Amino acid sequence: MTADTLNTGVILMALVIAGIFIYLALTGRLPRRDGELERLRALEDKMRYLQDEDIRKGQLISDLRIELIAARERIKFLEGQATSKTPLMAVIDEQPLMVVIGDDPALLVDLAALRGVQGLEVTTLTEASYQKLKRLTDMNRLQGKPIRYMHFSIHAEPGGIKLDHLISAPELSEILDGVEIAVFMGCTTAEIADLLPIIANVVAFRDPVRHDEAWKFSFLFWRAIGEKSTVDVAFKRAKERSPTKIRECAELIQR
Repeated sequence: MTADTLNTGVILMALVIAGIFIYLALTGRLPRRDGELERLRALEDKMRYLQDEDIRKGQLISDLRIELIAARERIKFLEGQATSKTPLMAVIDEQPLMVVIGDDPALLVDLAALRGVQGLEVTTLTEASYQKLKRLTDMNRLQGKPIRYMHFSIHAEPGGIKLDHLISAPELSEILDGVEIAVFMGCTTAEIADLLPIIANVVAFRDPVRHDEAWKFSFLFWRAIGEKSTVDVAFKRAKERSPTKIRECAELIQR
């Protein structure tokens, strides 16, 4: 037997053995080493834990950013008061402002900013539903204390605002009876505002707006209202200091 013949036989034998292992692997019949499944499960559990930790950390970071925004605006306001000749306590009695937040964590940035407004007593309704909102406004009217100011931080469509369902203009009119100023901080809300003759002053937006930019307009507008500015003056101040996109699509509808 020649060397070439011997080498050829070895190669063929190696190919046969390799083929057997490939077949066993493809058909799932290849034996697993002891403990391999347990190690795999342990790795999967660890990966799920790390993913959950990332989600928790991300939420914590988001919450801290919202608090930081509110704190910065509060500091700016206090610094302005410190340099003003008018004492801080001279801000007139607080007026109730109801802030309605839709079911989206990104909308909470408005609430964080508005909590720093002087002159307004902020009441919040987060993840609001139509029934919750109607029950609350009805109760205030029955007690002889209708809500004068309302701020909606929501998603919207031309046909209505999104709470637990799409709230139409007629449904909104029932809720907003007695409201003097309403701000609809959401996309394309100007069309809804046109259908609400029951409210004397409505601030809305003609085009989609980003909530991470729009919160500054909200803060400036309601701060001016808390300082007893007229709606026209408050609207002008807020527009002047807001990002360009917000300034261009903000609209004040008065009747």
